[in-house]
Amino acid sequence: MKYFLTTILFFSIFSVRSQTSDSLKVNMKNSFKKEDFELCLSYAKQILDAGVENKDTADIIQAYYYLGYASQKIGDMNDGMKYSTLCYELASAIDDKEIVSSALNNIGNIYMVNKQDSVALVYFNKSLEIERELGRKQNQATRLGNISSAYIKLGELDKALESAKQGLELDLEIGRKDKIAIRYNQLGNVYLFMKKPNEALDCQNNAFEYFKKAGSNYGMAITSHAIGDIYDQMLDYPSCKHYYLQALDYAQKINNRLLIEKIYKSLYGFSRNFEPAFSLKYYELYTALKDSIFDAENRQLLQDFQVKYESKKKELEIERQNTAIRETKVEFRVTMILIILLTIIIILLIIYIKSVKNKQHILSNINEIKDRMLSIISHDLKNPAIAERNVLYQLKKNHKNLPDEETNKILDTVINSSETQIGLLNNLLEWTQLQIGKTEFALINFDLTSCIKDNIALFYNQLSMKNISISFDEKEKKMAFSDINIISTVVRNLISNAIKYSHEGGNIEITITDYSPEKYKVAVTDHGIGMPQSIIEDLRSEYKVSTRPGTSGEPGNGIGLGICKRLLLLIKEAPEIESETGKGSTFSFTLNKKQQ
Repeated sequence: MKYFLTTILFFSIFSVRSQTSDSLKVNMKNSFKKEDFELCLSYAKQILDAGVENKDTADIIQAYYYLGYASQKIGDMNDGMKYSTLCYELASAIDDKEIVSSALNNIGNIYMVNKQDSVALVYFNKSLEIERELGRKQNQATRLGNISSAYIKLGELDKALESAKQGLELDLEIGRKDKIAIRYNQLGNVYLFMKKPNEALDCQNNAFEYFKKAGSNYGMAITSHAIGDIYDQMLDYPSCKHYYLQALDYAQKINNRLLIEKIYKSLYGFSRNFEPAFSLKYYELYTALKDSIFDAENRQLLQDFQVKYESKKKELEIERQNTAIRETKVEFRVTMILIILLTIIIILLIIYIKSVKNKQHILSNINEIKDRMLSIISHDLKNPAIAERNVLYQLKKNHKNLPDEETNKILDTVINSSETQIGLLNNLLEWTQLQIGKTEFALINFDLTSCIKDNIALFYNQLSMKNISISFDEKEKKMAFSDINIISTVVRNLISNAIKYSHEGGNIEITITDYSPEKYKVAVTDHGIGMPQSIIEDLRSEYKVSTRPGTSGEPGNGIGLGICKRLLLLIKEAPEIESETGKGSTFSFTLNKKQQ
């Protein structure tokens, strides 16, 4: 028989809860704490019936949780897996992360009992990840303890010890005495497998005292059994037999079949060489009980859940990749629209200028602008756009077969290329306005520090792609008197230029210093490939710019620094260039301080 969550979800209705319903929940939780798991199951079934009748999702989830957990505690792994799976699926449907975490933890325990420890570890780690996201330290301690137990069974004892210690530290910090006992028990189990019986015995004795004060038969059963294991390792068989029988007595008081089965196995195992009749008795009891705990139905439930969990995880990963592809397509379309708009603007400019009086002179200038722009559009914009399109087609065709790392690398490259093209479009528009004398400016007081800081933020992706850092003191506020749009454009182009010609892993410094009592000096320094003196002289005398490619092959379009110079001259400020081949460059300019 298989159990599936109905496709019709129950949704909570807002109604006044009766005193009877509240009492059932209190009794259910109290009976679980008192380890009366049979009574807890009875209350949980009543709450489930009422929840279904009232269509109360919260009550149904809570009932499923306790039905699964209490069933697991008494060793009924069929019902434990069935109800834990229903709890997980319904909690996932309403995105209740707290319950999802608890259900995954319980399911992990069932897989571990079924000797599927590596699978159990997956669910424990996922539950721990959710608990860290929720900030619940007490549950993190529980998950770490379970992870430790899984690592023990996998033979990874160093990892088991680390997880057990972390869990104990958290519970000691929180002060939960009952949980401290469990953590000591789990740490003692690690020491036992590391063949450190004295350390193991200290931990288990500490755990037993905590459980004894709390009156926990379950806790005293697991620690007595663990102490018996220690004496078995020490070859002290009388003490071993005493603690195994003591553990059996506590386990039978709570009718925990799983614990009883483990103790039966230990009793026949340690005594078979010197008490054959005693050993045979417990071997027969162990065999009869073992077959009833994990049957074919339960193993099928485990297999079904694993398949559904992995399928859901794969669906989420595919959706994430599809979302990234859709976002990249949108950026590509925006870039193409900007190219078309820019082409229209150029055509309109040509028509407009043809109507002006000095037609010949103006046409000569506009043709030069047109040729320059068309050259940039056909080379710096068209070729990368075609390359991006081809990459996106290949990504769409092969994304299911590509590993995540390769997919993300391709998407980062396309996004970075798109951002570079958008920056070039902005420069083209600014350059066009300068050529036709349409650039206007307005001098105002503004926060120069914030202006530079905001422009640095625009280059986050480019900086990340080349692992470049920017040093800038943004703490001291400095006011300036100039045109904020012009200064932003200049700073943006200088930062872009510095990134382009910096080596990967390099650093860029931006400084604001006092140039004179009336002026600041803003400088952008990189430590990249630098420029020879011949190019510097060209830049100073003719306002030419280098079209050399950047350190990662970025194209040099030849207009960025030209825009900076023209804009600074417009507001009567002068740019300066200092550079040395192989050591980097510094571009600086002055501007007025705050107007008094």
